[in-house]
Amino acid sequence: ETFEDGNTRFDAERALAKAAKILPSMSSIMRSGGSGSFVLATLAAISSCFLASSTAATQRRRRRQIDRRAGGAPPGHFEIVVYVSLDTDQTTTTVTTTTLLRSSPAAIAAYVVSPTTIAILVHHPKQESVARLIQCVEDALLELNLGGSAMEPPCLHQLFPIFRTDSHPPSVSTAMIEEGMLEACESYLRKRSGNDLHIIELAAAADDGNKIRPPPPLRPFPVAGIAIPVLGHAYLSLMGSYSIPQYNIAANLFPPSGKYAYGATARLKKSFPGIKGLTNNGDDDNSRLTELVDDLRAGDSKARQRADHSDVIAAGFPPKTVFHPDAEEFVTLTANAEVVRELLARREDFPKLWNRPNQLNLQRFTENGLFTSSENSEDWKTAHALLPRAFNELRIRQYASTIIRKTGVFIEQWTAQLVRALHDIEEGGTGDGTGNASFYIDNVPEFLTAMTADAIVECSFGLDLKNVERIGAGEPAHDFVRLFRFGMGYCSGLLNPASEYGIKSMIPFSGYDADRLECAFRAAKRELEGMVEDMVESARASTDDAAKHSVMASMFNDRASATGKRVRLRGIFGHVMNLMIAGHETTAATLGFTMQLIAEHPIVEARCLEEARRVLNGKTTLDAKDIPKLTYIEQTFREALRLYSPVVELTRDVAHDTILAGHRVFQGERVSVLTRALHTNPEYWGGEFGDPLSFNPDRFHPDAVAARHPNAYHPWGFGSRACIGSQFALFEAKSFLALMLVHFKWIGKPGYRLMPAYEKGTAS
Repeated sequence: ETFEDGNTRFDAERALAKAAKILPSMSSIMRSGGSGSFVLATLAAISSCFLASSTAATQRRRRRQIDRRAGGAPPGHFEIVVYVSLDTDQTTTTVTTTTLLRSSPAAIAAYVVSPTTIAILVHHPKQESVARLIQCVEDALLELNLGGSAMEPPCLHQLFPIFRTDSHPPSVSTAMIEEGMLEACESYLRKRSGNDLHIIELAAAADDGNKIRPPPPLRPFPVAGIAIPVLGHAYLSLMGSYSIPQYNIAANLFPPSGKYAYGATARLKKSFPGIKGLTNNGDDDNSRLTELVDDLRAGDSKARQRADHSDVIAAGFPPKTVFHPDAEEFVTLTANAEVVRELLARREDFPKLWNRPNQLNLQRFTENGLFTSSENSEDWKTAHALLPRAFNELRIRQYASTIIRKTGVFIEQWTAQLVRALHDIEEGGTGDGTGNASFYIDNVPEFLTAMTADAIVECSFGLDLKNVERIGAGEPAHDFVRLFRFGMGYCSGLLNPASEYGIKSMIPFSGYDADRLECAFRAAKRELEGMVEDMVESARASTDDAAKHSVMASMFNDRASATGKRVRLRGIFGHVMNLMIAGHETTAATLGFTMQLIAEHPIVEARCLEEARRVLNGKTTLDAKDIPKLTYIEQTFREALRLYSPVVELTRDVAHDTILAGHRVFQGERVSVLTRALHTNPEYWGGEFGDPLSFNPDRFHPDAVAARHPNAYHPWGFGSRACIGSQFALFEAKSFLALMLVHFKWIGKPGYRLMPAYEKGTAS
């Protein structure tokens, strides 16, 4: 139950009272007779007792955890929120719900608390004076321009602490803040209930604080309806027609109609803990995490269970941190571009951490790569300074010939099938029934992933896998791709004994069990590691100019400007696997969606084809300088990427107790941007374009893009974690679609309904 102070508590007495209300109804059931009624009544009684006892146990655990929580405050500065009351003739019309401030590096944001009150969040360095804090608040008010330019902002001379207790109403101290009192306020918070937000609250006034009325406490984001015991809100991921949970959650919480029952940001209770144990007892913030990952890599089956039911601390937090229960039990989901804007602007407060159970499992395969690592790790800092150089505009032009050549190979393979269809007509066949040559392709994902894998591997590592030729000849993919897909599928949970061994996995002592699959995974990873080592040695020995400037050569030759370090030799494998994740499956999946959507929309197809022919201007292939001219084809690809983003969520963690969009968030909480929800929010994607679920490339006309919220579209991620290969993917997609359109007409299968799924790979 959420109380007026915004805290969520579990009350055993209320649970018992509810159980008691059920008992009379059970008696009436039993009086109606029948053994079935007796069984039903017995089950109801047991369930009621279990609910009461489990609720009481949960309440005790939460209280113990809250009592132990003493941290939450940032180490380098005071987290302060200053409440400023405005006169009745001043309005907050110039302040949006969240206004990010630029007047001072310490003043972070201003939030509207009520029509006459705003809250200013300040990161006040501990070495700075109180006078500097007051000046910072006044600068923020001046920047907000309250009441218009003709009015002066409130002149602040004093700040007064606000005290909140469990047993008394909140009060404003009569003693104003002086030097040294901020430390005392922080110490007071540490000794207070761990259920409180560890933020110093101050009230601003031009005179004494006697007339100040304390504002209501900051509230959390609303909980999205009823949470079922044990399951939490997991049922929202099952209610719907999609096989991908995030799509169902988006449809239920953030429907395209825009009728958000709980607003554009809401909390869900998880069905299993994300940070269980909630204590970092290690000597450093990664000790227990490192120990677990080492055990996982060694094939310890119990270690995998520990990761699934994680009793490890989320890395990236100070030693011996005890988190608030909400950090364990809830996740915050958003479809709000304003929240994304704040997450983007406050990177240090909301870092990208790779530390949850499912992420640890995936890291068994991908190691500490650029995508699958926390941004505070040395491996990430080094790679992030080096790898983007390989995908800048100049380097992409150098890759152009390889990308276009790979598209040509793709066209050759499909043309061969078309020739076979023509031959069938000549031999008396009917083709598609109309006398036209046609062929049906049911392995489009395999062809597309083969092409994108060939392109990224040859451009990055100088190795031609020839997967497109292999698929066209009916042969299996290159071992590098085959083993990669197996490792990704296994560690992401898509592969299991039942999916790999079928009915054999159900036979006891058959040997077709989880241990056998684990052994297969370890063997596959060892083989992949050997292939990557060969790539490294080949790049070292090569005298070719292209090889000297390859991604591989950059990793073991160049030093990162941020750290002065080279990529660790052990880390190269992880970065190669990460490039495979980001560089081929995501692009291939979006190309498949784009092709199907073009086939379903003849007008879009005609415009794309006209543009491709105009840019080619009689040529048989494209040049690097032609690709920027394919603007409408780029709009088409971006629109498909909006509707079916391969990356279904973008996450950030709360580094310390703070405020987000005017709501309180505790240290360790996870904030997740659902791309499906963000990209179908009618506030940004409806209006003149109609249903946000409709396919309309004009949404990405330059004028429409300029008029839209800049953070309404993030299929590539955002901030420092944005995809480094986005321009490479766009170049590849535009050249592929243009050349394919002038060679083939795509016709969708009658009755086919496009649905995102993980059946063909780890990208939806």
